[in-house]
Amino acid sequence: MKKILMFLTIILCACGLCACESPLYSKAKDNIAEIRNNIYIGENDDIKATFMSGQREKEYVINGYATPLIDFGVITFALLGENVTRAKTGDFTLTIDGENYEGKLELNPFDNTYVADLGKKIDTQNDIIASIKIGSFSSETTLSLKSGLWKINSEEALKLACKTLKSEIKDYDNDEWTSEVYVKIIHDEKISSDKYFWYVNFVGRNGVNHSVIIDPHSKEILAQK
Repeated sequence: MKKILMFLTIILCACGLCACESPLYSKAKDNIAEIRNNIYIGENDDIKATFMSGQREKEYVINGYATPLIDFGVITFALLGENVTRAKTGDFTLTIDGENYEGKLELNPFDNTYVADLGKKIDTQNDIIASIKIGSFSSETTLSLKSGLWKINSEEALKLACKTLKSEIKDYDNDEWTSEVYVKIIHDEKISSDKYFWYVNFVGRNGVNHSVIIDPHSKEILAQK
């Protein structure tokens, strides 16, 4: 009898979860083009390092069509010192949960940061040790999970965006879904170096976009387009 009751409880819970899932959210989560799950940040007098991981399209094209995803883990170093000789490449080492990841960094010509992709999704509560070496210059810092302090994660940000935009987005009423979805962690260095936000963007094949910016602490919709 206990087994039967347990089975019925599981079924009822599952049905309840499905009932709470809106049609827009159901379609949106199946048409993700990029989703950033977390961000780790650390800095010292010489460098500021950020590490972000999640999943994105293997063939990354913003066109309204969601294609198969791959894992990513992007490390970015910003050099804070003015007297560092910049080269086109550098070397990095990340220590994550006792395992070392090493590789080459490439100079981003748009903002002069150094970037590399591990090609691996990382999800740890522990700190990450990041070091960089460019010629005779080297530095190391400890990155902490900044997004771990937020009230909403990427999944909840997507749900909130769907709730906010449900009257604007009608693609899920069609037989064929006609948008791809981006869930990003963003910030504006010109406004603040330590404030980050959730940015959810629906890109339609017809060229029509809908997006929201969400405060990860208060869950407030800061902007809607």
